[in-house]
Amino acid sequence: ADAEEAAEEHEVGEERQIEDLLTEPSDERQLDEQHQETQQHKARAIRDPGGHSYNRKTETLGPFDPEDWKSCEAYLYGIDLFNHGFWWEAHEVLETVWIAADRRSEAGLFIKGLIQIAVAYLKALQGQDATARNMARKGLNKMGHYPGRYLGIDTKTFCAAVKAGFNEDQVEPVTVELVD
Repeated sequence: ADAEEAAEEHEVGEERQIEDLLTEPSDERQLDEQHQETQQHKARAIRDPGGHSYNRKTETLGPFDPEDWKSCEAYLYGIDLFNHGFWWEAHEVLETVWIAADRRSEAGLFIKGLIQIAVAYLKALQGQDATARNMARKGLNKMGHYPGRYLGIDTKTFCAAVKAGFNEDQVEPVTVELVD
């Protein structure tokens, strides 16, 4: 009888956990909602005559060769925007490089990590600390797999600085130092 009661209590506990998952938004669902909100904002910025990007043509790049990062104006501009705290704009510019690099390529994944760190700083600025830390973690996971220098970034130094900048009390943004 005790075993049956324990099994029933376990089943009830599992059902509650499942109900909680269905009724309480998970971090992933919250991120999806935030992504939709961001996409709606982006659509307004592009389609609304009062939007900051109204009638702006979306820039596209030819194929991105990681060996030529020093001559890729979009990449360098994205880094410059990042370094000056224009994280949304850095995200937008670096996204064109990410697409040109082939999103699933080594360079594409690295650039996606950098974009996620830019978004992390933006979310921190907006007071969305949990989302900021989650995005920083995702970005660091992508960038941390590249030892040494990649696309002009000393990844070990940069990743360590980002981690240190996301301390318990506040977020301290870092800059990207490009090196040959």
